[in-house]
Amino acid sequence: MQVFESSESHVELAVRVCLLDKKQQRVLVSEVLEITEPATERTPYGGVKAANRAVDRLLQQLQQTLRPAVEPLCSD
Repeated sequence: MQVFESSESHVELAVRVCLLDKKQQRVLVSEVLEITEPATERTPYGGVKAANRAVDRLLQQLQQTLRPAVEPLCSD
């Protein structure tokens, strides 16, 4: 969502991540990832550019969050 404040705007993204091991019936990861990315200009296009940067950062954070839980499963 793009948030407009008096002199600036930013994009806020949040995603809930839940990784389950169905075989062992347990939760491997359960976390909410949140990103706030400032827009370089207070326009819809500025919001789009900020959203693209926010998604990139969110995907990097998702990878860092899931990697420790997934790597041991891949070595089996």
